[in-house]
Amino acid sequence: MTAGPADERPLSEDERRALLGIEAHVRDSDPEFPQRLGSAPGLRHPALRQIGRRPRGWEIAAVTVLTSLYVAVLLLVPEHMVLETVVLTQVVIVPACCVLWAVRRGRV
Repeated sequence: MTAGPADERPLSEDERRALLGIEAHVRDSDPEFPQRLGSAPGLRHPALRQIGRRPRGWEIAAVTVLTSLYVAVLLLVPEHMVLETVVLTQVVIVPACCVLWAVRRGRV
């Protein structure tokens, strides 16, 4: 288990023991878990490995713009509609966009 960023508060002894216990339990019950996740030290992020290339600049820009628009929408909608907006986005719009993207790329 590695330490967090320097500006975070240190873990209490109870928190540290609990995390070490969880880590030991996962390691004992499924020793191949880190390799399946791709979280072994020195490996690139699993999502980047799966696409087989580095993301293009326009892809990064598109995600940044969409994220900014999403935040702007959440800030502009009335407070009583924020939950509905988040649920609609996460349950309907994002999955639909993923399916459309996959169809356009010939993956479905």
